Amino acid sequence: MVHSRIITSRKKIAGIIVLIALLIIAILVALHLGNHKIPSKQLFSVISNHITGSSFPTDGKINTLVWNIRAPRIITAVLVGAALSVSGLVFQNVFRNPLVDPYVLGVASGSACGAGFAIVFGFLSVELSSILFGVLATVIICFIARNKSSNATLRLILAGLVISGIFSSILNLIKVIASDSKLREIIFWLMGGIYASNWGAVIKVAIVLFPIMVIFMLCSWKLNVLSLHEHEAQTLGVNVSFYRLLFILSATLLTAVCVSQVGIIAWIGLMIPHMVRLIFGADNRYALIATVFFGAIFLLISDTIARCVIMGEVPISVVTSLLGAPYLIYLICNRTSHAK
Repeated sequence: MVHSRIITSRKKIAGIIVLIALLIIAILVALHLGNHKIPSKQLFSVISNHITGSSFPTDGKINTLVWNIRAPRIITAVLVGAALSVSGLVFQNVFRNPLVDPYVLGVASGSACGAGFAIVFGFLSVELSSILFGVLATVIICFIARNKSSNATLRLILAGLVISGIFSSILNLIKVIASDSKLREIIFWLMGGIYASNWGAVIKVAIVLFPIMVIFMLCSWKLNVLSLHEHEAQTLGVNVSFYRLLFILSATLLTAVCVSQVGIIAWIGLMIPHMVRLIFGADNRYALIATVFFGAIFLLISDTIARCVIMGEVPISVVTSLLGAPYLIYLICNRTSHAK
């Protein structure tokens, strides 16, 4: 029994190493591809000059294109993909529902409302307003669902639906009073996109992702327990209310920061945790790490397609939806056939 567990653990670790290698390859390919393809020699010269301090000869325009435009966009895609996927995994464990995504507690509608408010009225920056409204939506939902007289998970989901509807209605009102130019800006923001990323965006997502990821990894056993029934979790000595709130607020903050930087990107937080559980199982000690790399690879590939498929730019949510929806349809049909 112990021997089989060791073999299984080694397979999972090997799988994670493979994902790391695939991510590195995907980053290099993404740096190379685009409307202007970068020669491999020039690409490695630019990377080497910036990372190791070498002084290989490089073209100034290529250096700007690789390091100031493509590199921050690619790293942002990697970090956001990892963050949204991990948030989805955490929410699905906390709510014990595989159909939950990072936007279940009104983060998307709250952040969208905040962004629309900032675009039209300009009292705050779009990023800050988006984060504040996204977190505010979740705080309101947790306050509404604080009563302990009934099922906490169901109360949170129902409160999330109500608050999402309220913020969506407010956003619709903002759209009505917005000028044509502001309305177009709101709509394009809602489609999601990594086109405006810079090193500042990379830093903002990274300083939130890494500490929260440490919290998730240190509490991965607690997350496993929360996926059980509430009474079973309490029997195992876990403070369910505290850890549920910790995971919800951490994942919400992570999601809100991502949305503030790149808008709303659909499907990734719902789909990637399914893929990871099918391959790595439900143990979050491995699933959390695998989800980081799966999500990073998926969003990076989606963004590369979005900027390479035509001369302009395809909204990234269009690509993630086209890639993610067929997989979930297959999953639904497969599960249905097994149930029969």
